Amino acid sequence: MSKDVVIQARGLSKRYSLGQMSGGYVMLRDALASRIKSLGRGGKEREEFWALRDVDLEVERGETFGIIGHNGAGKSTLLKILSRITPPTYGEADLLGRVGALLEVGTGFHPELTGRENVYLNGAILNMRRAEIDRKFDEIVEFADVARFIDTPVKRYSSGMQLRLAFSVAAHLEPEILIIDEVLSVGDLAFQQKCIGRMEAVAAEGRTVLFVSHNLTAVSNLCERAMLLVNGRMETRGDSRDVIADYARLVGATSGTPLIDREDRRGSGELHFTEISFESGGRATDSPTTGEDLEIVLSYETADGKPLRNVSFGVLVITHLNELMLHLSSPVTGTLLEEIPGEGSARCLIPRFPLPAGQYKLHIWAEIAEQPIDWIEHACELTVISSRPAARAGRSYVPVTHASEGSSDGVQPKRRLRELIPERARSRALTGASATLNRLGYELRPRSDAGSLTPEEMRRSKLLRSRGITVVLDVGASEGMYAKQLRRLGFDSRIVSFEPLSDAFAALEGAAASDPLWECRRLALGSSDGTAEINIAGNSTSSSLLEMEDRQLQSAPQAKYVGTEQVEVSRLDSIWPDLVGDEDRVYLKLDVQGFELEVLKGAEGCLPSVDCVQAELSFVSLYEGAPTYLEMIDELRSRGYRLAGLEEGHDDVRTGEMLQSDGIFVREG
Repeated sequence: MSKDVVIQARGLSKRYSLGQMSGGYVMLRDALASRIKSLGRGGKEREEFWALRDVDLEVERGETFGIIGHNGAGKSTLLKILSRITPPTYGEADLLGRVGALLEVGTGFHPELTGRENVYLNGAILNMRRAEIDRKFDEIVEFADVARFIDTPVKRYSSGMQLRLAFSVAAHLEPEILIIDEVLSVGDLAFQQKCIGRMEAVAAEGRTVLFVSHNLTAVSNLCERAMLLVNGRMETRGDSRDVIADYARLVGATSGTPLIDREDRRGSGELHFTEISFESGGRATDSPTTGEDLEIVLSYETADGKPLRNVSFGVLVITHLNELMLHLSSPVTGTLLEEIPGEGSARCLIPRFPLPAGQYKLHIWAEIAEQPIDWIEHACELTVISSRPAARAGRSYVPVTHASEGSSDGVQPKRRLRELIPERARSRALTGASATLNRLGYELRPRSDAGSLTPEEMRRSKLLRSRGITVVLDVGASEGMYAKQLRRLGFDSRIVSFEPLSDAFAALEGAAASDPLWECRRLALGSSDGTAEINIAGNSTSSSLLEMEDRQLQSAPQAKYVGTEQVEVSRLDSIWPDLVGDEDRVYLKLDVQGFELEVLKGAEGCLPSVDCVQAELSFVSLYEGAPTYLEMIDELRSRGYRLAGLEEGHDDVRTGEMLQSDGIFVREG
């Protein structure tokens, strides 16, 4: 086994005899007793069932590896073998390191013991010293939120309480390998988010996570690689995006009633949808990617095979909580289909598909004069997967066009609107995207008051310690509030603050005067060396080298520009040798009001030496030419970072719409 491979399985197979009670490790006395009882009875053949067959697996140190598949595919059996709960019939598995496993509610708990006693029991099973468990105990109880009941026997816990404590014990007692089965469905949404965040933290600390889940969104976000099991055999293994796409294709081929045979449809019946499909980049797809072009193809046929006039088509994309994410219809685009052929397809093109990774439902309809001729609810499932570094997503909300094609000469739309989705609809979709990110485990909250410390800031402090950060580069420091917070959090290493505006820099120097490890530079960072003119806003935090969009200026008059100032601009590469040493671990914090990509362009050479990047992600376009949140995520992914979480956020005080949130990115490996 390679030194970087911590889980290796070769030819794992597990056979059960149906009707036989034991499937685990058998003691010698039980085997002898069974043989004696069977003497003279004649061998009654039992039906055999292979839960797992010839599965090979390699997982490297620090990797989060996903395992997906339908119920009964063999996922839990595989984890039980790897956890040494049940032996394989054939094959072998090697695991290097201490293993923490959470396979089902109550696993490893003695019902008569209290929660406190079970924590220490589990620690002992993991070969931990009592002093180690003592150090972690308060953190375990706080995470599980069972402090009031910690001295109550576990048999009196609800299933949710048992799950919270079991996960907290498994995740906090520092196993080198953490094995998690699909048990998070027992917990509530808030706890699922905490669990996903904890698993990300475990992976960021260089430990290995094996994750089984039906939540494809969580698998896509947590796991770079995954494996698909089908009827006990490995169907495919590789990039989690590709594996999820294969799974979605398999589910679509084996379940559900074909659209043409659906009887739960409404309408006059003048037209029937026969199929719904998806295309991206000119190829059929079952799992579109966020930020890539997507075409929704609605195939149809008319009842009598003759053309129909003035037909409108529409698609609703909703979440499984019935939240509307996209409302797409040909009338909204200004497209009038004067006549459609008796058989053909209507295509809805969505450039740079805006929805985050997740699972959605589609409702489709066709109507004439606002009277439905065919309407099908839940016409299909849509699994969206997150973009990878190779795919550079563009702006999120862009025009959509419709066209129709068929056996005749086709239909030319009478007119098109360049702007498909009205402003309020785009805002509603952005709010939905932020809510979806919330459900994926990224908690978005309004930015805290300057004098208080949020849980996000406390987690940032832990990140600084766990990554061994020795230098923080605070770009766009304003008057130094971020650096002051770091000092209150106990960060006692070097801070270098960059602020180009003269008034703000004077206040920054005053704040840093008594701190010998806090250096201030009057400088803006960008993609070139020289000077530039910065726009000074009424509230200094909105000052930027870019211009704010008119829509934002109208809604936030306090951000209106009151003047300009010539400032010095430098590439980070140019000053890097003077800032850090070869042994430093660097945390780069960007608060540059839409200028983030320019700063990164000027850091091509030194960025590989930066361990963590904190940057604002914009869910609504604020500055002309500023990157969207998808562009920032993809840019940093392409440079070897992964999004570890979203922290502080700005809300629009009038609408409650989430405008921005700080993204924390950590370097892979």
